[in-house]
Formats: sequence, structure tokens, C-alpha cells
Amino acid sequence: MQINEIKVNGYGNLQDTEINLNDGINIIKGKNETGKSTLLNFITSMFYGISKNKDGREISDYEKYKPWNEKEFSGKIKYTLDNKTKYEIFRDFNKKNPKVYNENSEDISHEFEIDKREGNKFFFIQTNIDKQIYTSSLISMQQELKLESQEQNILVQRIANLAGTGEDSVSYKKAEDKLRNKIKEEIGTSKTAQKPINVLQSEINRINAELTQIQPYKIAQFEITNKKEELEIQIREEENKKQLLKELNNIEEENTILNEKIKINENNIKNNLININAINNKKINSEKNKQEIIEEKNKINEEIEKTKQKNIEKEKDKREKVIKIKTKKYIIFIFILFIINILNFIFIKNQIVNYTILGVPLFVLVILYMLELNKVKKLRKEQNREIEQVKSEEKELTDKLEKELEEKMKKEQEQDNIISTIRGQILSLEEANKNAEEEINKIKLEKNIREKDKKEKLKEEYLDKIDNETLKYLLEKNNLKIEIENIENIINNKKLNLHRLEIEENTIMPQLEEIINLEEKLENLNEEYTELKEKEEIIIMAHEFLSKAYEKMKTTITPKFTQNLSDNINKITEGKYTKVIINDEKGLLVEKKDGEYIEANRLSIGTIDQLYLSLRLSMVKEISEERMPIMLDEAFAYFDNDRLENFLKYITYALEENQKIIFTCTNREQEILEKLGIKYNLIELN
Repeated sequence: MQINEIKVNGYGNLQDTEINLNDGINIIKGKNETGKSTLLNFITSMFYGISKNKDGREISDYEKYKPWNEKEFSGKIKYTLDNKTKYEIFRDFNKKNPKVYNENSEDISHEFEIDKREGNKFFFIQTNIDKQIYTSSLISMQQELKLESQEQNILVQRIANLAGTGEDSVSYKKAEDKLRNKIKEEIGTSKTAQKPINVLQSEINRINAELTQIQPYKIAQFEITNKKEELEIQIREEENKKQLLKELNNIEEENTILNEKIKINENNIKNNLININAINNKKINSEKNKQEIIEEKNKINEEIEKTKQKNIEKEKDKREKVIKIKTKKYIIFIFILFIINILNFIFIKNQIVNYTILGVPLFVLVILYMLELNKVKKLRKEQNREIEQVKSEEKELTDKLEKELEEKMKKEQEQDNIISTIRGQILSLEEANKNAEEEINKIKLEKNIREKDKKEKLKEEYLDKIDNETLKYLLEKNNLKIEIENIENIINNKKLNLHRLEIEENTIMPQLEEIINLEEKLENLNEEYTELKEKEEIIIMAHEFLSKAYEKMKTTITPKFTQNLSDNINKITEGKYTKVIINDEKGLLVEKKDGEYIEANRLSIGTIDQLYLSLRLSMVKEISEERMPIMLDEAFAYFDNDRLENFLKYITYALEENQKIIFTCTNREQEILEKLGIKYNLIELN
């Protein structure tokens, strides 16, 4: 397996960090506190999730590595298995499970088993390595190797533990002794007297004897409790009925309000109809008045026409009287005078007489004609004056009638305005009635729907609280206030009975409290006793499993480990130490080049570091069929340059197929690799 790319969005002090890794040696270099160990922990958390359990520490890994700001607490890792299958893992550490993608970026998370406690087990299924084996074999961290020289015996013991049990913190002998002592000291046996299980048994027997004596009080308390529970159930049932009735009463009150609205609208319609009738009467009166005015107006128009016609006739009569001068008699007189003059001229032949006879009559005749003409003028003038008088009288009468007509027209317009106003009022009232009727229909419909819906909801709500028959009865009940009062009386009576039972219970309370205390003590003691017995069984079972596992480890795994360790230490030390064995009496022994066995705690701390690291690396090929990446975090603290050079050559060639990731704060690894001509990929953290 090879890790290809790492992307940290947010994890501890790492933010927006991207790293590309090669298949050989990768050196991740950075000063202290730049995030090397955090990055190593990130990789583990990406594969196995991050723990929220403290496990005896002050804070959990989740609390430790969660960024303080509100940035992402997530990341992605890309890797390739030995069969060339590629995967991408995205994990939001606030969530239990990651998202697993194949090389086509398809989400295949569902294809892997999901454990309720551990989450998606994709990595275990792919590699067959659990988190404990992963961290104890493939990862060597700084704090595991950085020991003081006087503490090297501890490291030797850890090597022996690792070779003997597969766990560097587990010693078979110590574990076996602890299990035996645990049973004796923490539990006890039939041969002990003051150990926990013996003390518990004595106390349990004593409490059982006391409980037998005061048992009658418990029976009485049991009966009282049953009666109380029964009363409480009945009270709850009655309270449910009461609540239902109150809600039904609320519906009725709402209906009352709606009915009031309907009544108000109906009254408005009624009043509007009365007003419409009254206004219609006014309209009829106004129309009648208008009609009378129209008739009067017509009469005036007729009178005007008659007056005009009459005056026209008068004027016609006046004009038909033709005043002429009576010229006929003058003509006759002139003719006679002319005959006389002719006769006078013929017979008398006196010019003076002739002129006198002709002139005087003629002069008189002219004077008479002028007088006649003046008289005619006077008559004509009188006629014209009479005609003008007729016209004046006509105009005066016509003006008077037209004025009366104008007044009638004004009154007619006033009546039209009144009628128009009345019609507007009628239309307004009719519209108001229409709106009121619509409002009434709307309220009635709303009332029916609301009442039906609310009753249906109440039916559903109280279906599990009140039996069907009672529920049906209450939903159809009238006189709800009276029914509510009856139920309140029932509730009060039941509460009174409940109070009496509580008083009765209080009289035996001291004995009951003693029973409760004793039963609680007995329950706790029985739980403790059961826990002790279970603990004893677990310890015995653990001892059996430990023995079987140890024997199996000794016969199958330990020899392979010690052989691998011997081969590795021989290569790393260039033959200085050739063999490592585990001895039950003396512990870890190392064979020198000359064949002498020496105890491991006599070696230098640098050599012990080599042994420890070699043993862990010897497990790499055994734990999985996958060639897993090896991660070393400041693992060479006690290595001198020669040891470091030997170790780097070893992991380069002996573990050639495994990807190596070295976390360091020095340049030593780079310098030695360059000296040896070994290629590496350098990543620097700032």
C-alpha cells in the first residue's frame, strides 16, 4: 500500500496543508511544534476515526486536535493498495463516518461494514489491521523511544513484552500475577473473611433478616400505592374529559361570537331594508312631486303658447284694420270742380273768376285732404301703439309665465337630484345587504368547517385518552358548563380520597423509608456482589485466555519474532549482535559476535533503541498481506550517525517494498541518504 496525497483542511495546528508522497523514502522535516506529530496522528485518524474518549487522559484526541477557530475540522487522503486499486477518503471529524470514493470518484462507503461504535471499517477490511496493531507496529513515535538512560530497563522490558505477547506494554508474568492478586485482594475467596465478597454476603444476610420483620408495612404500602395509582389514573381520565369539555366550550364560545356577527349582519340587513322602504317612499313622493311639477310646467307652457297665440291673433286683428284716406270724394269733388272750370271757361271767360272758382275750391280741397291725411296718420300711430301694447302685455305675461316655468324646472331638478340621491342610497344599502348576506354565508361556512375540523382534531387528540363511547358522548354533549362543573366535583372528590391515602401513607412512612433504605442497600449490595462475581469470572476467563494465548504466542509467533529480530539486529549492527532470544527466567538475551549471551539491559540505550525499533519492524511483514507504509516520528533520538546509517540502509533495502515516512527536525537523515546516494522525497513543514 502507498499513501499518495494528503490534504489537511483543519486538524490541530495544521490548516490548508497539502502533501504529495513518493513510494520510497519520504522525509517530512520541520521544527518542533510545526505539526509533524499532528500530521502523523491525522493519518491514523483518517483511517480509523478520531476518539472522543479520554481513556484516562485530561482531554480526548477529538478535543486536542479540534481547531480552536470555526474553520474546517476535516481532510482527505489518497492511497493505492498493492493490487493498484486507488481510493480517496474524505473525513469530517465532527461526524462518525467518512466518505469512501473509488478512482472514478464514486461514493462506495456503503460497500463496507459499519460498526455502531467504531464506524465504517473500510481500512480494516482492506488491510486486516486494526488500530491497535497499526499504532504498535507501523508507527514509532518520538515519546516511545525518548527515554532517559537510567530508564533503559523499562525499554528492555517493553521489547521483551512485545516479543512475548505482541504488546510492548503487556508482560505475561506480571499480568498473570496481577490477575491472581486481583481475585484475592479485590474479590475474596471462601477461605477469606474480611475481603469484599465475604463482607457483602454478611451484610446481605443481615438486611434480608430485617426486611422479613417489617414486611407487613410494605404490603400496606403496596395496597395504598395501588389505590393511589388507580385514583391518579381516574383523576387523569376526568381531567382529560374536563379539558376536552373546556375545548368544546371554547368552540361553542367561538360559535357564539360568530353567531353574534351573523345576528349583527342580519340586523343590519333588516335595518337597511327598513331604510330602503323609507327611502323608496321618499322616492315615490319625490317622483310624485316631480310629476306634479311636470304637469304644472306643461300647463304653464300651454298657457304661454295660448298667450302667444292670443296676442298673435290680437295683433293680426289690429293689423288687419287698414286705415286709408277717403280719396274718392276728393276725386269726385275735383272732377266736379274741373267740369265747373271748363264750363266757366267756356261760358264766362273771365280768368280771375275762373282762377277764383278753380283756386278757392282747390285750396279748400287741399286743406281738407291734408287734414284727412293727418287724421289717418294719427289713426295709424294709434294702431301701432295698440299693437305695441299687445306685444308688451304678451311679453310681460310671457316673462311671468317663463319665470314660473323656470322655478318649476328648478324644482324638477331638485326632485331629480333628490331621486338620484335616493337611488344612490338605495343602491348603497342594497350593496351593503349583499355584502352582509355574503358575510353571513361566509361566517356560517367558516363556522361549520371550523367546528367540524376542531372536533375532528379533538377526536384524534383524545382518542387514546378517553374511551370511544365516552368520547362520542362528550363530543355531542350540550350544556357543557354544567357538565364541566360535575366533572370538577368528581375530580375534587377523588383528589380528596387521594389526599386521605397520602395521609395514611405518611403514617407508615418511617417504616416504609426504612424498607426503601434497606432495599436500596440490598439492591446495591446485590449489584456489588454480582459485579464481583462477574469480575471474578472475567478475571478467571482472562487468565485462561492469557495462558492459552501466551502458550500459542510462545510456540508460533514469538519464535518468528525473535528470528526476524535476530536477522534485523544482525544487519543493523553489521554482525555485532547476531541473535536475540526470550528467556522466562532472565528475560531478553542478546548473543554477541563471539557467541556470548548478555542480558539486554546491559546494552547501551542506543542499541536497545535499535532492538526495540527492529522488533516493531520485524512485525511489518506478518501483520498484513498489504505492504504497509512505515512511519517513524523522531525515532532516531539515541542513534549515532553510524547506527542511523545502518538503519537507513536496512529500511531502504530490506523493506524496499514498503513506503517509508520519516518525521524529523534535523538534517541528519538527509545528509546520510545523500551520502549513500539513496533517493528521497523531502517535504518541509513551516
